Amino acid sequence: MYNIEWDQETRGYVLVPSAMGIQKAIRPVFYEELELLGFDEHWKYPKTHFPLLWAEGARRYIYQGELVAVARGGGFYTRPTIEIKKQGLRLEPVDVDGMILKNKGLMTGLVQQSLEFIYETYQKYQKGKYHICYVAFSGGKDSLVVLDLVQRALPHGDFVVIFGDTGMELKCTYQAVEKAKERWSTLKFYSAACEYSARDTWREFGLPSRIQRWCCSVHKTAPSLLLLRRLTGKENMKALVFDGVRAEESDARAAYSNISEGGKHGIQTNCSPILEWSSAELFLYIFERDLMLNEAYRYGMVRVGCAVCPMASKWWEHLAYKVFKDDVQNYIEQIEEYAASAGVPEQERKRYIEEGGWKGRAGGRGVKNGGIRVIEQFSSNSISFFIRRPKTEWLEWAKALGNTVRNSDTAFEQQIMGRYYPFSITKHEGGIKVEFGNLIPGIHRKQISFIRNIANKVAYCVGCRVCMVECPTGALTIDGNEIFIDDNKCINCHKCLGMDKGCLVAKSLAVSKGGKSMSLRGMNRYQHFGLRQVWLEYYFDMGDDLWFTDKLGNRQVDAFRVWLKEAEITKDNKITPLGEKLSDFGSHSLLTWAVIWTNLAYNSTIVKWYVTNVGWDGVYTKDDLVDMLGDDYSKSTRKNAVTSLIELFRHTPLGADLAFGKLEMIGRSNRVKNITKTGWKQPEQLAVLYALYRYAEKQNGHYNFTFSELEQFQEGMVGVSPVVLFGTDKSEMKRLIQGLSINYPDYIRVEFSRGLDNIFLNEDHTADDVLDLK
Repeated sequence: MYNIEWDQETRGYVLVPSAMGIQKAIRPVFYEELELLGFDEHWKYPKTHFPLLWAEGARRYIYQGELVAVARGGGFYTRPTIEIKKQGLRLEPVDVDGMILKNKGLMTGLVQQSLEFIYETYQKYQKGKYHICYVAFSGGKDSLVVLDLVQRALPHGDFVVIFGDTGMELKCTYQAVEKAKERWSTLKFYSAACEYSARDTWREFGLPSRIQRWCCSVHKTAPSLLLLRRLTGKENMKALVFDGVRAEESDARAAYSNISEGGKHGIQTNCSPILEWSSAELFLYIFERDLMLNEAYRYGMVRVGCAVCPMASKWWEHLAYKVFKDDVQNYIEQIEEYAASAGVPEQERKRYIEEGGWKGRAGGRGVKNGGIRVIEQFSSNSISFFIRRPKTEWLEWAKALGNTVRNSDTAFEQQIMGRYYPFSITKHEGGIKVEFGNLIPGIHRKQISFIRNIANKVAYCVGCRVCMVECPTGALTIDGNEIFIDDNKCINCHKCLGMDKGCLVAKSLAVSKGGKSMSLRGMNRYQHFGLRQVWLEYYFDMGDDLWFTDKLGNRQVDAFRVWLKEAEITKDNKITPLGEKLSDFGSHSLLTWAVIWTNLAYNSTIVKWYVTNVGWDGVYTKDDLVDMLGDDYSKSTRKNAVTSLIELFRHTPLGADLAFGKLEMIGRSNRVKNITKTGWKQPEQLAVLYALYRYAEKQNGHYNFTFSELEQFQEGMVGVSPVVLFGTDKSEMKRLIQGLSINYPDYIRVEFSRGLDNIFLNEDHTADDVLDLK
């Protein structure tokens, strides 16, 4: 809420109104960090409990308002280099008490606001609406402050504290949890942990990576939800959770609201009392309340997390390896095993680990137990699967589809969405064959996807329980590799079958051939140029006269014409009626770019691949995307295609504003470090309605469908739904669509009550008609 000014008197800082001062994330620096990084060779300082100076971000050291040192580089095995800006310093500790006193007035008001928010939120949401209230505690600074605020605002018997124990935490985090238990001895603390060790899951799933981020679901989300169900005794329980999310932590979190209803899994409301707090305010609170700071911060860590994480910085990795080597070494050994299996020469493995080559793992290549375990054959009226070394029973998972009728030892009939389909199961050496024959012509692709996902569950399931938490009735029980579905409880909602490939292990270990079997022909037709906003502005202003100017070079003209055609702005090199409408909206309208993105998802090979294959909230390097395109095309072809995609994000609102591909640059250079696919959190209503009509038109005029059908892209689908296109939270998208039905009843009608999720579009209208509503 406030910025800071450095204070010479206390060697700390004072809070100032946001229009003044410095707006940067800061952290206190302690002597342990200085010792670790070799500052004792340059400066003198006491070994005191108090901070000695401050750091902006991780690496810029500030003493009495002056930049005195910068740390650069580093990694697991390499100590960062220190550039000393001011030699021979004699550091005096920060006068913490004096700093607290100078900020007392502003902090008192800020804290009071947060306490009132917590109390009022609890009163509003807890009364009769929720079965449990809890504080999500990680052992880090943010959750520590939230826990202290909540225990001040609410009676201790009205909430519990849940520590999400991933099994990969640093030892200092476990110590911080124990200290919290001692300080607040009247609170009830619980730990939510996966029944499998992280060492086991790393072997079963393959290394977690920026692309295959299964670890959070397996080790944090699922155990926490299962614990909540046990504590409440209710499968359909509702929870109110106070968390330590802060907007300053990341661009994605900056878009959050301090109250989020029905977020992940739709069972809890998240309340973030310190969402708008800065790190400066946070540390003032910690010092004033004398809260026990996790030891990791004294060594220079900016955040507390797992010992080894594919999302961690090199700064974190060096500190973790140097200070907590025993916690880190186990995972380093598993990365070394993966590197060996992936063919990395022994002499290059340390460099491979330090440079993060393992963080881009996209599939099962190089993983000892990776690869395809399901061989599928599909024809016009039959589909069969040969499943190698099945891990679970087909007939048990089949209960999630509906009733199964046994006609003989090998012949069955399966009920799927109200119809029965004959199938057989035959045993073979090394596996089983499951064949569905005499399929009704035009069988719904959703039904095929459910069958396909069961095949993956049978082949890959290791009992991680992630799909178990999706079951709203408690019908699914998973105990190790034992799977049981209670027919009396199962309502055939298919939620346990709904994730990509049906199984996290299958998704993590399958070997991709590039793009879910979609053809990638024509992905590199832009000569590495992306569409640019300024080019579109030229075209909207000048029309075809643009081609007779020198505003664009020859190769740029050729690329631009392809982009215009694929965006359906032109046809046969002439502007279309759609193009005329977008021209009226202008090149700065987000609706214009949402329409362009929607059309590119149908007409541009590389954009459709990106939309349907690259996961939301992932952080990718350029090389990650090149590798994910598979091996069917030359590396140069794939590299040029990805370059065009990155340039599209760089030069249009599709990148930063709509967050389909936000670029993080390396310093001030023109080089891209990472691409983050976050998504459009609150899309314009007409953009959603346009995308819905395009979806219907591509489905051969299939204008009636369910919201569940829109939730993810399935193999064989032609239409791309607005959920898949825009990356909007499903509950928010459902709310938007419901709003559309109120605002534009002649275009759309919905049935979202009493367990229904039907959407009806008016067949008399088209996607282009939608834009006339603006």
